[in-house]
Amino acid sequence: LQQLSASNDAATKWPRALANPAIAARADYRAIVTALDATFPAGDVLYLFYETLFREETLRRLCAFADAPYRPAALSERRNETTVTLPLPDAAREAFRAHLGPQYAFCRERFGAELPPAWQA
Repeated sequence: LQQLSASNDAATKWPRALANPAIAARADYRAIVTALDATFPAGDVLYLFYETLFREETLRRLCAFADAPYRPAALSERRNETTVTLPLPDAAREAFRAHLGPQYAFCRERFGAELPPAWQA
């Protein structure tokens, strides 16, 4: 399945994305975080969120975790950022909310105040 975009008609193809196992697996935060937590000691894993990744304080935290010196980054240049700005149809919004609701609830419980505000909307 191609990434949904204006030319790929996101307004009508969203049910295919919702039913796609590969896409669902990428959004299965409960399984991913649970597996990481079970595999690595707590001090060996750092969870960061895309929404805050491009802030200087987050990059400093990442560098400190990796025991690497901090160097300023080109924070205005982002790669692999979704450029779709089309509004979701109401039916799609409700379907995604119902499908992903348990994942967001898990993340709210697991990460608490670290969860970016956009995840709680």
